[in-house]
Amino acid sequence: MSPLLLALLGLGFCLSQRIKAQNDNLPKTFIWAEPDHLMPEGELVTIWCQSPLEASSYKLEQEGTTWSVSSYVKGNMTSFLLGKMRAEAAGVYHCQYCTSSGCSESSDSLMLIMIGWYEKPVLSARPRTVVVPGETVTLHCQSLFDLDGFMLSKNQGGNVTPRYEWHTLPSFTITAVTAAHGGTYRCHVFQSAYPYVWSAPSNPLVLRVTDTPEDHSLPDPKEPDPTNNPAPQDYTMGNLIRLSLAGLVLIILGVLLAEAWKSRRGP
Repeated sequence: MSPLLLALLGLGFCLSQRIKAQNDNLPKTFIWAEPDHLMPEGELVTIWCQSPLEASSYKLEQEGTTWSVSSYVKGNMTSFLLGKMRAEAAGVYHCQYCTSSGCSESSDSLMLIMIGWYEKPVLSARPRTVVVPGETVTLHCQSLFDLDGFMLSKNQGGNVTPRYEWHTLPSFTITAVTAAHGGTYRCHVFQSAYPYVWSAPSNPLVLRVTDTPEDHSLPDPKEPDPTNNPAPQDYTMGNLIRLSLAGLVLIILGVLLAEAWKSRRGP
């Protein structure tokens, strides 16, 4: 191999490594959806990409498909209007930006979900919603549909995105409850063949973990409290008054009948 060819190959390798190093040094962009990443069918949804550096272009891709779209608006932020939410738009998205130095790596994943395709399930806790540390509690997500995907979410509080856990069974068992397990839970159901098309969320279920005996003795709000039944009342006095009135009426009727009988015999 000639020295000139070796020099060109070496120069090309050095340039490729330099470009790769520049790309690796570019911090990745931040991606989010508005108004939310959980969207009902037919609602307008927009995906935003924000870069830490001023970019010359942005690219949005949907994972698992060939769909992609580019934006050549200069700046550190751009938006992609997806239009009305539909099942085809649900999925995982990534964003990338480019500068004069090259293009960044893909952003973290954005999971865009279409909700409301199925009726909301019912989330319940057994044995109760108030438990003590170390106890076992099971959260059950019951649906009217024969589905094989169940998503349990827990509200982290504040503006933090809820944490989601994908399950293939409707029951989620916590064998040793700790204070960290307390919080507000919801569940969705879906078909595993379409993992980004969910039902409406269940009603919230608040799980309380406490070692206070008074709190632990509270009945489950979903179950009737036998202590709320009214105490039996004594009706003896009322019955005596009714009997006395009935006797008085009979005496008056007897007097009237006797007077009438005497008046008829008199002539």
